[in-house]
Amino acid sequence: MLSRVAENLFWIGRCIERADNIARLIDTARRMVTLPNVAGRAITNEWSSILIAAGASTTYQGDIENVTREDVIEHLVADPDNPSSIYNCFRNARENARAIRFGLTSEVWNSLNTSWNELPNQITALRSRQAYLAEFVDWVKVSQAQYRGAVEGTLVRDDSLEFLRMGGHIERADATARILDVKYHVLLPSLGEIGGSLDHYQWISLLQAVGVQRAYHFVTRADVSRDGVAEFLVQNEVNPRSMTHSVAKLVDSLVRLEEMYGQPAPCRMRAEVMLTELRAAHIEDILSAGLHEYLTWFIQSISSLSNEIADSFAFAPPPAVPDPETSPVENEQMQTQVS
Repeated sequence: MLSRVAENLFWIGRCIERADNIARLIDTARRMVTLPNVAGRAITNEWSSILIAAGASTTYQGDIENVTREDVIEHLVADPDNPSSIYNCFRNARENARAIRFGLTSEVWNSLNTSWNELPNQITALRSRQAYLAEFVDWVKVSQAQYRGAVEGTLVRDDSLEFLRMGGHIERADATARILDVKYHVLLPSLGEIGGSLDHYQWISLLQAVGVQRAYHFVTRADVSRDGVAEFLVQNEVNPRSMTHSVAKLVDSLVRLEEMYGQPAPCRMRAEVMLTELRAAHIEDILSAGLHEYLTWFIQSISSLSNEIADSFAFAPPPAVPDPETSPVENEQMQTQVS
């Protein structure tokens, strides 16, 4: 396969997954702002927190500390100057798909093209009615699910499928870490409130936004707790949105590509090292040392792995890497490329 085609496929997977994850971040804030505030405690601007977690602190031109709900939604959903906006994610996915229509089934193309064509009406409805936000988030989730169903149900099991899968898995791993960091680092209650009712409801809201609340109870058979949710989103491999599951599936795709091409992919070793470290870690040690610090390491590592994948398969040079001294929740997410 030509490296340019592989890059198109990789970014289709990333763009659609990113659109879904941006919608989930917005849903996280929507749920958080409905929770009661503790008397005497300063109100946290959840919308500012979501903007930072989405990697849009450098693309948003206003006062990020006092940003409003409407400003955040506009920037993350419809701003053409924000490379990670849902608008740009759908547009870039469609453009990448149009460039390689010969390599996609009609079902995959139609799912991408239909979502792009429906997006303007969805944005118009969102701008006109505040209450439409929940419906918009659901529409983005359904669009992503239709794309994923078309990919898994119609594509031949060859290298094209693996590049699409890799893009989705690497984006999901990054997004899960960011969503978890929003709760633990930015929205964390004071020490006296940890384990209290507000803390409990925030963890429930986080599970709901990620879409795994029922899965959490089914798998763990336990009440919602800080340790339980952190372990479920970081390490539990039966959870399809966990960081470890995503990296494991990424490794599987790299192994299959090596078998197809008959030569090693240099990036596979880094991916396997990350997977080994994720599986070997103990959640108690992670929380004791600092979950935010652990998530910072992971987001930086997954970004480096993405760059190594690009090098291994001769993709175009990626955008400049953010300053490693800056917290990744304050950095711009890797910009979407259109080959």
